[in-house]
Amino acid sequence: GFRDDVRVEPVKWEDDVRAWVQIDERNMRTRVIDMAGAGFRRASGSPRARGRPAGESNLAFGKAATQSSTLPGHGVTGATSAVDGDTNGILGDGSVTHTGPDVSAWWQVDLGASASVSSIVIWNRTDCCGGRLSDYWVFVSDTPFGPADTPATLRSRPGTWGSHNVPAPRLLTRIAVDGFRGRYVRIQLAGAGY
Repeated sequence: GFRDDVRVEPVKWEDDVRAWVQIDERNMRTRVIDMAGAGFRRASGSPRARGRPAGESNLAFGKAATQSSTLPGHGVTGATSAVDGDTNGILGDGSVTHTGPDVSAWWQVDLGASASVSSIVIWNRTDCCGGRLSDYWVFVSDTPFGPADTPATLRSRPGTWGSHNVPAPRLLTRIAVDGFRGRYVRIQLAGAGY
């Protein structure tokens, strides 16, 4: 969910594209990482080209993303589907990423440069199986994550911010990061799963 001290307002742009703008207690828009493009449902072009509010930026849009594995045979397009700007949660429509059944399965994005992150928005799958994204960690760091890193090693790694989240997001969840600087963002299951 959303922080209690932050007001979230829906915004409507052209073509009925919707997004959420986080407003802090000083009534200022803040930078948001939105793992699926801050509401750009089937929109084309970059967020700036679509008229996104100037005070908000999606640091993850179109950036390099990787994951522990990709579920074969289900039309999954890979890790970059999570940062393509499409929040459609239906796997068969091609804008949902899905790992295989891994121990501590993970997805991550390289923002390209260190940035101050105010929050991370995670959009969940909506056609079924939304509970698969439960009991997970979110990490932010300037140090790259390795394929063998686990929540147990990352949560105590110096210079790494972490948040443990147990319930699965219904549609989306916003995790407050409060300005921690990092280049890499990882979402990782605490145990085995997809």
